[in-house]
Amino acid sequence: MRRLLQAFIDERVVLAVITFNLVVLFARSYPSMHPHDAALFVLDYVCLVYFVGEMVTKISLFGWRTYWASGINRFDFVIVAASAPTLLAPFTHGDELTVVLVFRAARLLRFLRVLRFIPHADQLWAGIGRALRASVGLILAIVLYLVVMGLIASHLFGEAAPDHFADPVTSIYSIFKVFTVEGWYTVPDLIAETQGPLMGFVARGFFTIAVVTGGLLGLGITNAVLVDEMVMDNNDELEERITGLTLEVEQLRAEQAVMLAKLQATVDQLVAAKDADG
Repeated sequence: MRRLLQAFIDERVVLAVITFNLVVLFARSYPSMHPHDAALFVLDYVCLVYFVGEMVTKISLFGWRTYWASGINRFDFVIVAASAPTLLAPFTHGDELTVVLVFRAARLLRFLRVLRFIPHADQLWAGIGRALRASVGLILAIVLYLVVMGLIASHLFGEAAPDHFADPVTSIYSIFKVFTVEGWYTVPDLIAETQGPLMGFVARGFFTIAVVTGGLLGLGITNAVLVDEMVMDNNDELEERITGLTLEVEQLRAEQAVMLAKLQATVDQLVAAKDADG
């Protein structure tokens, strides 16, 4: 029975079901496949039942603590739990209900489980976590700067460009687009065309400062920190080997010192004995 359960949760089987489920949902997205939606729904539902069963089987075989100790298993649990309400789909009526639509969207999260099959995935997620922890302060600073610049832009250009700066939320979003550098010059050029040269000069100066400080410097530095933290521990195995060799060398030196001390003591005893006989 245990062998059967282990075969049920074999990684190759899991990957095959995920791939098949992706093909099914891909097909369901085509309007031309709507006449076959009932059959495709059954296949999709069976795949979801398998994913839930796989999770339950792992917990029963390995125990909750062992299961939850693995980062991959925690990731799987969140994804499956988010899409599990779709199991209620056959018992609900009205596909236009918001809750049902959310469930239908959440089921697509299952395909994120493919990430677990990426080579060296554990090292990748560890690097991402380390990078995020190292960049928390920098990210908060960028967010605060974004909010301040958004509020300033709302006060300066709220009337000149209401589509972009009518309220603080819209203004912050517009400044964020400026930080991405893509097409940042279109808004100040629009303000210059509609509000005259003086306001155009102010807008171009403001947005130039925003794109240099928030985009080129702010996001650039953040990206550099993230990348540096992610790759800094790629030589962990080499460092562990060097540490092990260093400990072995120190141990050999200590043993050598003990042996030399014993040899010196033996020589001293022999010399003393010879002197006594002479």
